[in-house]
Amino acid sequence: MNMRRRRFFYLLMIMAFVLCLSSCKQDIITISFNTDGGDFIDDVKMTKEDTLILPTASKLGYTFEGWYLHDGTYDTLVTETYDLSQVETNTLSLIAKWEYITFDYTFNTHGGTQLSDMTVGYLQSIFTFGETSKEGYTFEGWYLDENYTTIFDVSKFYE
Repeated sequence: MNMRRRRFFYLLMIMAFVLCLSSCKQDIITISFNTDGGDFIDDVKMTKEDTLILPTASKLGYTFEGWYLHDGTYDTLVTETYDLSQVETNTLSLIAKWEYITFDYTFNTHGGTQLSDMTVGYLQSIFTFGETSKEGYTFEGWYLDENYTTIFDVSKFYE
């Protein structure tokens, strides 16, 4: 009988140990990054106790504005201080927010006919600026400096 009690006690201890180990298991979260047309970023696995580490995304012609919860609203910005313990499922889906890069142009015609200012988007199709006219002068092009030493060449603008 004593042997039965001993076996029962050992079996009970083993079951308690297994139960303890299973309850100590850390929840693994898969964090996915939707770059919305930017360079691909692999999913990351973390625990709910880890400090969130976020990659920086890149997309030609855009400025990266940050990671947001992928819920269709762009309401919740997610930073490194985001508490992973609030993730209810084992998946956290983030989406990149982008700002399109644009350039604003104003034209100093030095007394010639005025041209309207223009805003041009990054890598927008090749464009040309209008010409100005001034009585007694010949228009020779647009320059980037007041001393007329650096001509504006649209074909080299995005290099």
